[in-house]
Amino acid sequence: MTIERTRGFLGHVFGLLTITAALAGCGAPDGSSGSASEASASSTIAGAATTSPTVSGSPAATVAANTAYSFRPTSRSPLGMALTFSIQNKPSWASFGLLTGQLSGTPSASETGKYSGIIIAASDGTTSTALPGFSIQVTPATSPPVAASSSGGTSSGASSSSSSSGGTVASTTGSASLSWSAPTQNTDGTALTNLAGYDIYYGTSATAMTQKVTITTAGLQTYVISNLSSGKWYFEVIAVNSTGVESNPSGAVSMTI
Repeated sequence: MTIERTRGFLGHVFGLLTITAALAGCGAPDGSSGSASEASASSTIAGAATTSPTVSGSPAATVAANTAYSFRPTSRSPLGMALTFSIQNKPSWASFGLLTGQLSGTPSASETGKYSGIIIAASDGTTSTALPGFSIQVTPATSPPVAASSSGGTSSGASSSSSSSGGTVASTTGSASLSWSAPTQNTDGTALTNLAGYDIYYGTSATAMTQKVTITTAGLQTYVISNLSSGKWYFEVIAVNSTGVESNPSGAVSMTI
């Protein structure tokens, strides 16, 4: 599959859109967990690092059906302003507190599966800060049920295993932590005032990055892509303004899981 995209002229002349990648965590072949957290970092709007809200925390990555799930990020406003929260890609079985940032709910047996691209952001009305996107895997019900709850700390990396008549077969996955700098000017030198978000393209070939993540929060400049299989992966970021015009790509970066 080839993703078609229309590139405009947003910021690329000045080379202000750059991207870096780092290994965020990978599962060990023996089934033990990696040490890095999928959502242990936070990001701030460029130029407002000292006054923007801070938000952190490590959401639980799995919850069994018919078991309560709860995550509330730790947040603070350096200016002492009241914060409100927003969420993207909220799971259908969960509720979200606009004043607390708490995501909670109990998925049913019919709601098993993976819920990806969840982004929680805190705003003081002027600037906002968002956690890197995270996923929640709803697994079949277990007995006895155990509640999954988190409010900070470090979450484990990703690894999974399955049993067969020949023994246990382990699969190894990892995560890539991406960060970039936002463009601040249009190609004609005028200030960029309508930046709307970013598109991240990635894949196992530098010429065919066929997977895409869309970010609709302009202040989010860090993102973690998880569940990447072992091998070499390539990534690039494109900025998008409110009219849908895209910048040229940031230039691809690569890393090996």
